[in-house]
Amino acid sequence: MSNLSHIHFIQNHPQDPSQNKEWHVDAQNGTSLLDAARQIQAPVQTLCHGIGACVRCKVKVVSGQLGEITALERDKLGNIYHLTKERMACQAQINGNCVLEIPFPKPKKYK
Repeated sequence: MSNLSHIHFIQNHPQDPSQNKEWHVDAQNGTSLLDAARQIQAPVQTLCHGIGACVRCKVKVVSGQLGEITALERDKLGNIYHLTKERMACQAQINGNCVLEIPFPKPKKYK
């Protein structure tokens, strides 16, 4: 078995499917999803630079296998993974080929 896995990130535009985007990368098993996304400049958001404090890096697991949910993820997300299939990209480790959906950024509201 290879130590590399194929990671496919997708980002679906909520109103305009012509603006959907995709990124592909082959990454070492054990690498965090955030590190894999950074390799290809996929727009996984983070305010804490990947230390697990902000929970902005959530991605939805469409298919594939990731490492076990970490204690930090469980603390920050609770049992949300079982309902939404969302994981924290800074904590989730690659453990095989997978497809992940990056949330489309919400428009900024100005006051």
